[in-house]
Amino acid sequence: MAVDDKDTKVAELLSYTLMNKQHESLIWLPRYRHRIAIASAWSIPPGSSVLDIGCGQGESSLTLALELGPESHITGIDTAALDYGTPYSIRQSQAHLLTSPYGSRISFAQTDAATLLTALHHFTAATLCHSLWYFPTGASVDALFATLARARVPRVYVAEYGFRAATPRQLPHLLAAQTLARLHAHTSSEATQALGADPSKSFNVRAAPDTEAIVGAAAAAGFSVVRQGVITPGPDYVEGGLEVKHVMGERFAAGVREKGLAGEREAEVLALAAKVRAAVRELGEEGVSPSMDVWWAEFGL
Repeated sequence: MAVDDKDTKVAELLSYTLMNKQHESLIWLPRYRHRIAIASAWSIPPGSSVLDIGCGQGESSLTLALELGPESHITGIDTAALDYGTPYSIRQSQAHLLTSPYGSRISFAQTDAATLLTALHHFTAATLCHSLWYFPTGASVDALFATLARARVPRVYVAEYGFRAATPRQLPHLLAAQTLARLHAHTSSEATQALGADPSKSFNVRAAPDTEAIVGAAAAAGFSVVRQGVITPGPDYVEGGLEVKHVMGERFAAGVREKGLAGEREAEVLALAAKVRAAVRELGEEGVSPSMDVWWAEFGL
C-alpha cells in the first residue's frame, strides 16, 4: 500500500469518527494508522463476514469495513455498558459510524461471542484487535477460543501488545501493564465483589494475557498459528505512554489505597508503580513513553 493511499484512508476514517477535534492529531490519527497497519498484516480476504470481538467505540470495525470492501460485513460486539466512554459514549460513537458510507457494512451488538454464536450466525473470521487484554480472566480467554472453535469459525486474527520490551524505552509501558494487570487480579479476587464495584468502571487493563498464553488458549481449542509477526507502533502512537502516565500519577496511588486491598497486595501494586517511575527517571524520558511492540497472528482451525 502506498504511503499516500494509507494517508488518504486515515483521513477518510477520521472524517467519519465522532471525536473531540483537539484529540485528532494526538490520539485518533496515530490510532487509525495503527489499525490500518494491523489490518494490512492480517490480510483478511475481501468480502469476509467478520466478528469483531471487543469493538469498543467501533474504530476497528470501521477500519475493517473500509479495508475488506463492499461485499464484506463486520459485526462488532462488546459487553461494555453503552454509556461508557468520554467525551462520547460507546452508543454515540457507534451510532455515528453507522451513518457513514460504510455503515451498511457494519452492525453492532452489546453482547459476547458465546451468546451471539448460539444463534444462527456464520462468520468466516473473528478479530481481536487490542481487546484480549481487557478480558476479565485467563479462563475467559480460554473460553472464547473454545466458543469460536465450537462455532467453526475457521480463522481468528489477533493483535495485542507482545508483553516484552524490545527496547529499553519500552520498559515503562511493560511495567505499567504489569502493574495494572496485578491490580485487576487482586481487585477482582477480593475488593470488587466485596464492595459491589462495577467492573466496567475499574482500570481498563485486566487479564492482559501474553503471547504464550494466547497461543496456548488457541491451541487448547484446536487452533494453530498460520502466520504471525510484529508491528512497532509509530512514535506518535501514545496509547502505551498514557498508561505509563496514569500509573505514575498520584491519583493512581490514591485509587489503589481506596480499593481496600489486603496490606501485602496493596504494597505489591504500589511497589510495581514505583518501578514504573524509576524506569522513567532512569531513561530520562520526556513526554510520552513509547508503546510496546504489537504481536499479531492468524490462527486456523
